[in-house]
Amino acid sequence: TVERVTILKDEQAKKFLGSYIPVNSLLDTKNPITMGAWSPPDYLFELKREQEKAMARAKKVIVEVGQEYGQISGRYYDLIEGYRLEDADYVLVGIGSTMGTVHFVVDQLREKGVKAGLLKVRSFRPFPSQEISEALRGKEVVGVLDRALSLGAAGNPLYADLSTSLFQRRESLRVISYAYGIGGRDLLPNQINQAYQELIAEREREEFQSPFRYLGLKE
Repeated sequence: TVERVTILKDEQAKKFLGSYIPVNSLLDTKNPITMGAWSPPDYLFELKREQEKAMARAKKVIVEVGQEYGQISGRYYDLIEGYRLEDADYVLVGIGSTMGTVHFVVDQLREKGVKAGLLKVRSFRPFPSQEISEALRGKEVVGVLDRALSLGAAGNPLYADLSTSLFQRRESLRVISYAYGIGGRDLLPNQINQAYQELIAEREREEFQSPFRYLGLKE
């Protein structure tokens, strides 16, 4: 694979990252600490609660750092990233490099008059429930791409979190779950196009069929 890459100048990168100053030094003999210790059952519940609060605070930090990085690079990053989403009727939601291929297919479909769009989730944890729900409000049909199979579960990871977010905010959408890429298998543009065609067909159906589908599976 060949791809153009735009990198920061060394001085820009050093200024953005700053110097690494640990909160606690592992080699400070005057102030010894314990790292990674076992937590007894009496306090584990409270420890996990503190971790949950820290994760919630991370959402604000992710956005702030994304804006700071954009000011020096011209590339701004948020919890989610939409493409041709404002007027889209059919949206694929996913994570990672796969969405670059979806981006390509969206442009192809737009040239044919299909109102396709995509939503890339950049932060899986903390999960941007409110942001995703607002971004998908009013869409016709949504497909969720999961490079995972949660055996025996009510849905694959991204699909399950997204569906819960919509339900909590009383957003009524038809959402289809697509499993793909297990074992590193590539997801090709024609398979992504197939998914969009299924979203279009789903809009015309009176009753919602099974939400679980596969892309690139050898039947």
